[in-house]
Amino acid sequence: MEPFRFLDPPKDLRLMVYERLTIQTRHMPALDCFQTDFTIVYRVVPGIEIFATCRQINDEAGAILYARLRSIIAIPPQIILDYTRTSFLIYDGFNRDGDHDLAAMLKDA
Repeated sequence: MEPFRFLDPPKDLRLMVYERLTIQTRHMPALDCFQTDFTIVYRVVPGIEIFATCRQINDEAGAILYARLRSIIAIPPQIILDYTRTSFLIYDGFNRDGDHDLAAMLKDA
């Protein structure tokens, strides 16, 4: 099987390919040093590597890529906490009973 020569089709077809590179939302689960479950929600453009293949592709798709990146930057990443596991956090800040001293937790981390 021969490799596909992406630059052989007309520019209009290549622009259609670039337009189909959509923004996806990803969820990355994590566990921090306080044993608190949280998820980081962020956005990516899968296939963005195509823009680094050559200058011609980068030039052709620059405006499309710029618009995608601007929309990603406009919505910052989010953090979703599992409140059932955040034992040291309460309604108005940190635990009132003093069982969990933030400075001590950070020092031990």
